[in-house]
Amino acid sequence: MTTAIYAALLGLMLIALSVNVIKGRRAFETALGDGSHMEMKRRIRAQGNFSEYTSIFLIMLGYAEYGGLPSYAVHLLGSLFI
Repeated sequence: MTTAIYAALLGLMLIALSVNVIKGRRAFETALGDGSHMEMKRRIRAQGNFSEYTSIFLIMLGYAEYGGLPSYAVHLLGSLFI
């Protein structure tokens, strides 16, 4: 169940990144895409990269925990990822 703690924390981080993208869309008035704004591209990629890496990390962490990895090691890996 330790993985669930990190999934929740990372979920909150994803919400923060999503809000950042939404604020950028309002500031640059771009409903779709990045509007050729470099700052908007950065915000979108930050959210995208986070989503891509976080999902595979949580799957691997869950399997490691299920496979018997000690709790301290699960916490260490989760903390390092955050």
